Amino acid sequence: MPLFACQNDASLRALDTTLLRCEPTEDGLFIGVTEDTVLYPEGGGQPADRGTLDGVAVLDAQKVDGEVVLTLAAAVAPGPVRMEVDWARRFDLMQQHSAQHLISAIAQDRFGRATTAFHLGAQVSSVDLDGATLSEAERLALQSAVNAAIVEARPVQPRLFAPDAMPANARSRLIPDDLDGPLRLIEIEGYDLNTCGGTHVSNTARLQAVVLTRIERYKGGSRLSFVAGGRVVAGLDAATQREQALSRLLTCSVDEQHDAVQHLVDGRKEAGKVEKALRAELAGLMGAALRGRPGDAVGYHQDDADLRTLQQVAASARDAGEARPMLLTGDGCFLIDGDEALVRAKGPQIAAALEGRGGGARGRYQGKAARVDRRDEALALLTP
Repeated sequence: MPLFACQNDASLRALDTTLLRCEPTEDGLFIGVTEDTVLYPEGGGQPADRGTLDGVAVLDAQKVDGEVVLTLAAAVAPGPVRMEVDWARRFDLMQQHSAQHLISAIAQDRFGRATTAFHLGAQVSSVDLDGATLSEAERLALQSAVNAAIVEARPVQPRLFAPDAMPANARSRLIPDDLDGPLRLIEIEGYDLNTCGGTHVSNTARLQAVVLTRIERYKGGSRLSFVAGGRVVAGLDAATQREQALSRLLTCSVDEQHDAVQHLVDGRKEAGKVEKALRAELAGLMGAALRGRPGDAVGYHQDDADLRTLQQVAASARDAGEARPMLLTGDGCFLIDGDEALVRAKGPQIAAALEGRGGGARGRYQGKAARVDRRDEALALLTP
């Protein structure tokens, strides 16, 4: 079948065509089929375009049995229609897709890493490469080579070939079984000739810039995350705003941010050590004070205590000579300490009273609790 208008000229932003039919769907939307399309249908790794048909929002575009099927927000009468593409979104996808071709070509030719898959995402895109995981030095070298090709302003254009006349230097992915007509390839002059049905920029200069944002090991190779064009500018703007906001919070210049944050981290570590020592000291004092409380069983609660703190309080109480059974509660946790047989018998009952779960051995039962406010009721269960 012939190529669509969006494939013949990716710069088209609108098209006058004919709506052949429009039918409702079960979910309240409508399906429309047009004679031709300026909206690219999802395929070949490129997401579907968005746009309008006679002012009605087009929510999706898919190729089905050689036709482009549009998902419409409302009904449109069959006949002559005007189709318009969401150009900001389309051009962004063109930049990402052309950048992917350029990255893949240079990665293979200069670094010996063939592309095994790619993904064009809404915020960040990625290319999966075979071979050993790229080093940081290789990432920077690849990024530099890609941006050098952008500065060279190489033409990017579609070329058509008969399936049996494809050039020997073409990089080819799987050719569709339903191919009926010429084979479409995208050429980046001097860099790449690759089978592709998608939309692309007309010149590498229109990519503006490419940043390889991340390398990760993936399925025995590398996954390279990248942004191109407007996404680079938007990312730099966001980073600049974050830097300025951090400088205001830290009351320092951008260049001083690292040292300022390191100072805060070091101070937090030191404060943590001091807090730990003070909590241990407090636990010791509170444990010793429990010995003077009346009753057949001892209760203790500390709002911000974790299990470690409760264990320290219990140990301190035993060191001070406290022999009675104890129920200690804290921030969503509890601990029972006492005679082994008593604790084994009462532990599950107390856990249930506190709406918690726990376990233990050798005279200690501990766990989490949702209702530590019921500690007085639970303590009554511990009385021998």
